[in-house]
Amino acid sequence: MTWENPWRLPVPGFFGNPVQVDATGLPATGSRGTRLRTQAFTLIELMVALVIGLIVLGLLWTLISAMTRGFASSRDLLNSLQGAHLLVEYVKNDLGGCFYAPGTRPVEVSPDYFELTFYCHDPDGAAPPALPDPQAPLERVTYKFDAATGMVSRNGKAFNFARFERVVFYYKPPDYEAVPDKVFGNYVTLRVTCASDEVIEINRTRSDRDRVTRNVVTLITSLGLSQKASQEIFPRWNPPEEPVMAVR
Repeated sequence: MTWENPWRLPVPGFFGNPVQVDATGLPATGSRGTRLRTQAFTLIELMVALVIGLIVLGLLWTLISAMTRGFASSRDLLNSLQGAHLLVEYVKNDLGGCFYAPGTRPVEVSPDYFELTFYCHDPDGAAPPALPDPQAPLERVTYKFDAATGMVSRNGKAFNFARFERVVFYYKPPDYEAVPDKVFGNYVTLRVTCASDEVIEINRTRSDRDRVTRNVVTLITSLGLSQKASQEIFPRWNPPEEPVMAVR
């Protein structure tokens, strides 16, 4: 009888061409030792092909994982978008709108409030815009990052992160006089990550004509910071129900 391997590899006498076999399933020609070696070599080829296939699958999986990891929590949210990095830092500032660039030491200028900036740094070194007017009309801003497309939107419209964008949080700690200066002596930089379709919602609220007086501690949940993390960042502060923010 004739047996034909469906793999049809062009190897004479093995996978490709029809081979005459006897009742035991071995090739009908040649000595029994030769026929046994022929069958063993066929099995070895199958095993080698299987191992090579597994290696190829492993390499593909590694490549896909490396490509998608840029949009996961292991990297900055905008690490692959125009070389920008989304940072959150808090600095102490006055209501006049002085800006402290990353890497500089904030200066204490007023005990009335604290400032937290949410912005995207342009690697080209473009200057950030002026701080928003705290007396501007109330507004609600929603940032959305779609990891599938790598696009960022603001209030449903395409948003260009190649420039600075700032969200300023104003604080007045209730026990400012009792808090050591070292609490406000250095700013903290937080790396923000974002999963697919995560929405960052920011509410803008006006508290007082002259200054913001509400106590704000809790960072937005969608920034990935828990209540405990917020308390660790802002020691001795009692977070309110909702944050007070100024948005540019």
